[in-house]
Amino acid sequence: MEPLDGHRLARRLGVVDVLDSYVHEVFQPWWDEKKVPASKDRWILDLDRSPIPLREVLEHWTVDDPDNAAFTPPDGARRDATQTMRTAFRKAVTDLAGKLGDRPAAWDWGKLHTREILDHRAPGLGYERYSAGGDPWTVNAAGGELNSSYGPSIRLVVRWTGRGTADAVAIYPGGQSDTRPPPGTTTSSSSGGTRSTCPCGSPDSTATWTLRAGE
Repeated sequence: MEPLDGHRLARRLGVVDVLDSYVHEVFQPWWDEKKVPASKDRWILDLDRSPIPLREVLEHWTVDDPDNAAFTPPDGARRDATQTMRTAFRKAVTDLAGKLGDRPAAWDWGKLHTREILDHRAPGLGYERYSAGGDPWTVNAAGGELNSSYGPSIRLVVRWTGRGTADAVAIYPGGQSDTRPPPGTTTSSSSGGTRSTCPCGSPDSTATWTLRAGE
């Protein structure tokens, strides 16, 4: 396998693949030992979904408690957060190499992550799987696992240009429903791939919210 640049790999595939491996490396031995019924609550306990509560706990341990006993598997050799992360990274790279080949420079997010637009009324009217653009850290990210079949309908990107002023772009892909897509977009998957956008016009009125703790 050719030399691997970890930072470049993270930029190409996103840190999510390594993070998933880290979550499994820490929690899976304990899940097996305690026979955790992951199917009872997939959003919290299913490690294949990389649950957000577990990721947050793992982040806390990694930063503030790197010697936490959870990093050491049941009946396993003692290890800390750094050792566990290195093991998880090696496993993630090995797994990716099995799927994408031995040349990390040729790896690409879209080769592993796909989108699929389903039509539940008539399967033949949907769109087959195609390479996903972006990654979980971009505005174009979609929900689901490696193959996403759902996601946010409208995204809003705002750049503040001064006090009370901003440039904003709305990303609205339309869809296969009766919702009329905005000018410049279509309901095809190719439009989503190019991220067609339309500038946001100025609102007719302004609403102001004041947030106070405890309300």
